[in-house]
Order: sequence, then C-alpha cells, then structure tokens
Amino acid sequence: MKTGPLPRERLAIHFALSRAFDHKGLQSQFISYSVVLAFKSFLAKMTPLMCEILRAWTSLEHSQWYEKPKLVKLRENKLSRIVEHAYRTVPFYRRLYEDLGVDPGKVKRLSDLAKLPLVTRKRLQEAGIEARTAIGTDLNACTMQSTSGTSGMRLHFYEDQTSGVWSDALNLRLLWAYGYRPFQRLCRTRVNDPCGRVPKPKISDVGLWGFVRRHGMKQILYNTEPAEAVLALADWRPDIIFGNPAYLRLLAKSAKTNGVKVKCKTIITAGQLLDNSTRDFIGKTFQAEVYDHYGLEEVGGSVAWECPTHYGYHVNDECLILEFLRDGRTVASGEEGEIYITSLTRTVAPIIRYATGDIGVPLDHDCKCGRGLSLLKNIQGRIMDYVITQDGKWVPSISIISAIEEIQGIEQYKVLQNEDRTIQVLVMISNGMESQVFGEARQVCLDLFGDTPVRILKVDRVEHASGTKFRIVESALTKSPVE
Repeated sequence: MKTGPLPRERLAIHFALSRAFDHKGLQSQFISYSVVLAFKSFLAKMTPLMCEILRAWTSLEHSQWYEKPKLVKLRENKLSRIVEHAYRTVPFYRRLYEDLGVDPGKVKRLSDLAKLPLVTRKRLQEAGIEARTAIGTDLNACTMQSTSGTSGMRLHFYEDQTSGVWSDALNLRLLWAYGYRPFQRLCRTRVNDPCGRVPKPKISDVGLWGFVRRHGMKQILYNTEPAEAVLALADWRPDIIFGNPAYLRLLAKSAKTNGVKVKCKTIITAGQLLDNSTRDFIGKTFQAEVYDHYGLEEVGGSVAWECPTHYGYHVNDECLILEFLRDGRTVASGEEGEIYITSLTRTVAPIIRYATGDIGVPLDHDCKCGRGLSLLKNIQGRIMDYVITQDGKWVPSISIISAIEEIQGIEQYKVLQNEDRTIQVLVMISNGMESQVFGEARQVCLDLFGDTPVRILKVDRVEHASGTKFRIVESALTKSPVE
C-alpha cells in the first residue's frame, strides 16, 4: 500500500509551491525553482493528508492577493454550494428553511445571505448533533470537537478531514506571513482538561503531519504556575509563542520579577481582547513582534488575523463570510456591529449565519500590504465580556483592563460581576504598595462603574478555573445572545 503522494500529486504540489513563492512575479524563477527542489525529497515521504494541507495552503497563499471582485466571485460560488448542501443533507437546515418558507436555491450572491435566518448557539445545541450533521457522513472518519464553553454553553460538532485540512492551511498562512518556517519552534498556551484527560487528537494531528507538529511545537497549560512556565520557555527557546494575552502578560510579569530572560521572534495572541498596554508589555519583555488573531473553533478555527503591517485584521475570505449587523441590519464601514459567520468549508457540520456574540468594526479600505482580503478592526470581544453598571451602562473588558493595568503595584487581578450587579476586584499586591493600590483602584472603579457597588479584595493568589479559557473579566449578567 502506497503511503506517499502519487507522482501526479507531487507535480501539483511542486506547481502550487512555485505559485506561492512567485505569486506576483516578485521572486525570481531561480528562487522559486530552488524552493521546489528543496522540498523534493521531503515531498516523496509525505502522507496524502499532508499533501492536501500543503495544496490548500499554497492555494490560500495565491488567492490572498486576488483583487476584491475575484474574491467575491470565489466566495459566491462556494456560498451557493454550501447552502444547497446544507439544505439537501442536514436535517436542521432543511427543517429551518422549510418552516420559514426560504428557498436556498435563490442564494447566489453575498447579499442574498440576508434571505436566510440567523442561527444562535442555543438553537444549534437544542437541535442536537445528529440533526446538525450531514446525512451519510462516515463518523468513523471524523473527530468530535467542541467549543471552549466559556459562554456557559459548550457546543459539540464533528470535524472531517476536509475541515481539518483547511483549518491547518489557514493557520499555516498566518504563520508564514509572520515569518514562520518549518524548522522553527512554536509554543502554544492552551486550556487544560478539568479531569486531567489527554485531548483526543484532531485528524490533522496524526501521521507525518502530526509528527512535524509534535516535534516542532510544545504546549503550556493555563493552570501552570507562571514561574514554572517561564523557565520552560527559557529552556526550550521557541521562535513563536501563541497564547492568551492575559496569560502571556502574567508570564511576562513573572519573567521580569524573577529576572528570567525569554526572547522570541513573534508572539501571536488569541482567545481574548488584546489591549495596547498588554501588547507593549509582552512585546518588550519577550523582545518580540506581537500580532493578534481572532478565531472560533465551531466555524473552522482561524477567522481573521492581524496584518503584518498592523493596519487591521484580514478576514479569511476564501473560507468564511462575515456579516456585521446591528438590530438585524448591516452596518456601514467603520461602525460597530455584531459578527455573524458563514463557513464555506464545513460540510459535515455546516455553519450558516451563526451569531458569534462578538462585536467588530468592518473596513472597506484597501490594506497597505496589498492583500485583497476583507479588513476589520477593533474586535471588541464577546458581549459577555462586558460589565453592566447600575444605570445600565455597558463597560467593555478592554476599558477595564486598560485602566487597571495603569495602577502600579498590582501583580495579578480579576474582575467579577455578580447577578445583583455588584462587582468584586481581586488583586495581588506588591509588598508595601497596599495603601497606594487601594486608593488608585477605588478611583478607577468609580470612573468605570459609577455608583455600582464595588469591593476590592486583596488575595494571595488569583485562581483560574480548570478547563476554561483564561479570563480577567467575568460577569454573571452578560450572557451572550449566542445563547
């Protein structure tokens, strides 16, 4: 039985790699040909899965430079196919569209998406995983995945090989844009399982591709003590660190406090809002360029990534359609809107007009880097990241984080809002700084929350719940509308 790609597949990869490295004629034919030759012996040993990932990646490397009309045409072709597929094979969507009298065959253009109903996480969960899965799917060839559950509602779904391929290809594209190359080391911070179980590997974690990922990447769990994690980073010396900005800030503080030097080339943040003070602090501490990333597991992983020019976030248009709505209507460029996503690559568990619960600002500008991908900015994070004051004002966590980070003497902190709207601010305070911290914290809370009752509590340690994302601001009131 053959384990490597067929000769025809190898030629396709050779051609695709040439396109990726010479997409706009900026590289010489000699350089492109040399790159292909360097991969020659490696390609002969690759599994078909890895060939698929590289083929998808090289396609993305090429298409990101398309002009906008060409990208729109590409997306519209995929949109009509995925909507028709969902109606024909997925019981949930067939029932939903028939009950509302919607004709999926009339969805041909991006603007036609408005004809379809919006879908919430609660509605998907209530439907059950069987009703949301395409009929005829070989479940033995799929893996069961789930969202993090930070909204209080974990959503389970199946992922097949095709979805896994596109997810890896999208991650590889953003890494490549940031200067990553296969010989470099990458460290990720991630959620630990509350029961201590080892997560079931994704489809793309097996075989040769899995070997490459395992030996070029290490993981640090969020419940790891910051001092221990920092020593591990100093010992392994990764080129790229990928993680939650709040946790990375803790690591940076620990490194500075204990005099441990950790230097890397690139830091990629994800999973929470990245404020400017955190960006500057972790960038200077680790002597790295910091980029932010926005992703959701249920829609295929990577959604948008900060451009290397830091001009905005590039949406992965080839795989997703993002809508920005306020009161059900599309907002104008530069205005805030709730983000709804349609996946163009998930066929086993389609996602169409899905309410993410996140808020962002679309841009219709052209990016300085020359990519034709859509742009967005100011990702405000989940609506559940907001604190609601007594007078009904919504205070975003990024405002809270930015204000508290300015207080000298706070080592760690967490903001909790109870159902009665009262707020607790838990703080770890440096020796001799208690009086100053309490005084400044009271004023900051007054400025942020007005007359809302606030208790500031000194603690020896800020606990992190096992099995959840690392969060600084949590509110029992602001349940996201995705629920």
